[in-house]
Parts: sequence; C-alpha cells; structure tokens
Amino acid sequence: SHIVGNGCIMQVGPVDNGAWDVGGGWNAETYAAVELIESHSTKEEFMTDYRLYIELLRNLADEAGLPKTLDTGSLAGIKTHEYCTNNQPNNHSDHVDPYPYLAKWGISREQFKHDIENGLTIETGWQKNDTGYWYVHSDGSYPKDKFE
Repeated sequence: SHIVGNGCIMQVGPVDNGAWDVGGGWNAETYAAVELIESHSTKEEFMTDYRLYIELLRNLADEAGLPKTLDTGSLAGIKTHEYCTNNQPNNHSDHVDPYPYLAKWGISREQFKHDIENGLTIETGWQKNDTGYWYVHSDGSYPKDKFE
C-alpha cells in the first residue's frame, strides 16, 4: 500500500484491504504493506527515508488500532517480510527484508525494534556533515530554500 523512498511516502494502494505482499496465508490479514526502497547512495539519503519509514509504520499501526510491536508471536502488530516468511501458514516467500538492508546502513534488529516501539529521537538545531551545515526543527523538518 505504501512505498518510502527519495524523501517521500507514496501510497500506491488502499489500506485495510489485504495485500499481495507477504506471499502466504497472511496476505488477507494485511492492513498496510510498506516497502522501503533499497537504492540509497548516502547515509543521509537513507536516514531521511528511514525516519519517514518509522513514522509511517507507527502512524499506520495507530490508524489500524494495532500495537507498535515488531515481529512478536501475536498476529497483531508490525511484521517484517522475514517474520512472515518464517511463521505464516502456506508460505511461498523467501523474502527476509528489511533486516539485511537496514544492517547495511548500521541499523540493527534491536535498533529497528526500539524505533518502532518508541519512535525516533530527533537531534534538533544545527547539524553538520561532510558537505556542510543545516538546521533541523523538532519535527525533523529543515528549511530547504531559506536561511534560518
């Protein structure tokens, strides 16, 4: 139902309608299916989308009345492809995302679980990397076309 990438969230299908996303018996149980693109070039690009990804997953859980839990034994909550591949009935998938891709960018399983359950802490104020400085507001946004 959603794709996160290139600094934005795209809704590509309805929610609460099932989805052909996990390749097995839980397809009909799906409230929303979220994919994170796997073509980031820099850590900054990845982190921009990771923040959106976490925020979207948490918002969709709230919208659906589901707990913000990750890969637990209860059907309620947020499930990764890996969890579904290993636990759903009539599985026809070998997908293990998003764990390998998150690990590539330094996000462990434990960190992902923590971020799903607790949300992200956003460093506000002036930030710096190899290309320069920028200002981050408390909501994670930053000025794109003016100086603050």
